[in-house]
Amino acid sequence: MSLSQSPSVHRRLAATPVSFENEATLLIGKISRLAAEETSPEAFVQAATREIGTAPTTTEVSLTLRNPVTGEVWQSTDQQDRTAKSEFSLDLEVRGLRYGRLELRTTGGAATALMMAQTLADQLARFGELQAERSRSEHLAAFGRASEQQLRCRKLAARASGILISQRNWSEFQAQSWIEAEARRQRRPVTVIAEQVIASSLNTNWLRATA
Repeated sequence: MSLSQSPSVHRRLAATPVSFENEATLLIGKISRLAAEETSPEAFVQAATREIGTAPTTTEVSLTLRNPVTGEVWQSTDQQDRTAKSEFSLDLEVRGLRYGRLELRTTGGAATALMMAQTLADQLARFGELQAERSRSEHLAAFGRASEQQLRCRKLAARASGILISQRNWSEFQAQSWIEAEARRQRRPVTVIAEQVIASSLNTNWLRATA
């Protein structure tokens, strides 16, 4: 995870109160539960931003989540009227792949605030990675279904062509051209025309009528 931070991180600040550490732990738990739920990326970004933004020590949060597979981007911002002590801007990265960005301003001290911001960014990035993996799986499944449909279409067309070649003494080119022309004329898929030919292959009267 790459990190750029404001000069305020390097300032020596007073010890962070234990209450802020408890708040950070609770906040991280809430985001973790949100990430585990079955929810859309848009709903997750909005809910996560709301949880982070309404935390007592948060002054401003901006969350951007990107799906590198689909190119979709979701963004949400929340701001409170408080004075910030620490400010962070973190890329949401997993194994070198960027899934978005978290910008956080908080009233907490630098050390604990940075730890919280990094942990949040890690969880948000893992959610982005999960969404990208789902998109990849969906694309592969859709590609598989399309490939199966194309294979079925080719098999039906080849079978129908064979029938036409046998019964009409046509060449393969003539049979394929007739099927495609009939599909255009009827405004139906080639598979439908091929199925008609196959279903009617025993009905020579039909074949003669459509010749």
